[in-house]
Amino acid sequence: GILTQTALYSVNLRIMHQTPNISLFNHKTIFSCTTQFEPYDKLLIIGVIVIVITVLLNYFLKTQMGLALRACGDNEAMVRASSIDTDKMKIIGLGLANGLVALSGALFTQQQGYADITSGIGMMVIGLASIIIGLTFIKSDKVAICLVGTIVGAIFYRFALTIALYLGLPSGDLKILSAFIVVIAISSATLKRRFKKHA
Repeated sequence: GILTQTALYSVNLRIMHQTPNISLFNHKTIFSCTTQFEPYDKLLIIGVIVIVITVLLNYFLKTQMGLALRACGDNEAMVRASSIDTDKMKIIGLGLANGLVALSGALFTQQQGYADITSGIGMMVIGLASIIIGLTFIKSDKVAICLVGTIVGAIFYRFALTIALYLGLPSGDLKILSAFIVVIAISSATLKRRFKKHA
């Protein structure tokens, strides 16, 4: 919650040696290992990492523990009635999610060439929008398709912001555009469910 976020802000400051930003231009990063594919080397490395994580997540979510984790998110009471420790499942889910957040933050920092204490602000909205956009038009419940849909939603979200900037939208209005995209995505999902009920 808010208390955890406030505490982690101080932890991040300690990791960054009490400075709000750190430059990485003179340091080796994961993107320093190859330059023969310029200017697409960063995109290639990130693409490979995303594919590997997607495959591993798809495999994990089909295991017994993964199925229990998914069931806990869908119906916690039913899972508890099946003698599964829902608190343990929550801890595993939060640990997995925060591990992915840490990995994405590390990749983002190395790709940008600097670390900033405020770079994570608003990422929750981006993640929510990516999931909603990606899953709105997907009819399949298969884990692999849902994972790919989420990735496509994230790419579409960033693509929409890039197009807006290219068309001359002031950078200060990006938050408004982000909120607008989220509202459209949520509205689309709601309308989709209502059409299914009346069909």
